[in-house]
Amino acid sequence: DAGFSIQQWTGAALTTEDALPDGAHRLVPFQNNLVAFNNRNGGYSHDVDATGAWTDIATTDSGSGCWAGAAVYSGSTSRLYRIVDEQAGADTPARLSYLTSPGSVDTVVGTLEERFGRAMVADGPVVYFAGADTAANAIWGTIYKYDGTNISIVARLTNDYAIAAVVFRGKVYWGTAKGRLYSSDGTSLTPVRDFNTFGTTQPLRGLYAIEDALYVAFNDVTLNQIVVWQYDGESWSLPFTNPNTPLNVNVNALAVYNDRLVMNVNSTHGLFEVSSGLT
Repeated sequence: DAGFSIQQWTGAALTTEDALPDGAHRLVPFQNNLVAFNNRNGGYSHDVDATGAWTDIATTDSGSGCWAGAAVYSGSTSRLYRIVDEQAGADTPARLSYLTSPGSVDTVVGTLEERFGRAMVADGPVVYFAGADTAANAIWGTIYKYDGTNISIVARLTNDYAIAAVVFRGKVYWGTAKGRLYSSDGTSLTPVRDFNTFGTTQPLRGLYAIEDALYVAFNDVTLNQIVVWQYDGESWSLPFTNPNTPLNVNVNALAVYNDRLVMNVNSTHGLFEVSSGLT
């Protein structure tokens, strides 16, 4: 378990803030804590204003992990939702649950049809999430909606599944493992763009939205470079490319810090600043 850490970017350099007991699939701020979801016991939390060891949030079954989570604030109520994957080797469905505070009792809302969860986003009090599964060289997934009372199915995906989600202009946009982008109004799923036409099956994990733009980043293997597309809800532009992209790099995440679009990639290449002065 050695070698994992939380790092902070100041805009000029990365600094190691704290050691982490295990790797993190997703970081979610919640109630003045930073929660790191992982693939071993569900996750750890840390008071962002204090020093000390990371502590377990409500522990999942042995071998179960979390790849997707989101914080929901509604009035005076706050909940940390997460999808708990199947227990290792048990062939059980994943489940949606929530905590009212780090370390509280895990309340199960319901189960998915699939064994794994791979994306989640909150739009006000409503939680949207995606299940994924594989069997006999086939993959599939389902987009779900939880309104605080009931879980409903928004749409099903064949030979694909969602791995990233972001809210933009009243809709939820989903990036998939096969390089496709969809939008959802909460009742159905609409294809927006298939980036496979660019000759790549790179997964679309790099989604980020600001008020006037949705950014989609991936490694276009035809051009052999990372590209960042911009979408205003009607038309597309290609404002950023990186002709010096190292080989075998995938985009893991996008974020904005101090008006700068920042990209996290796999391997040892770490963090790229894509642009500054975003409006």
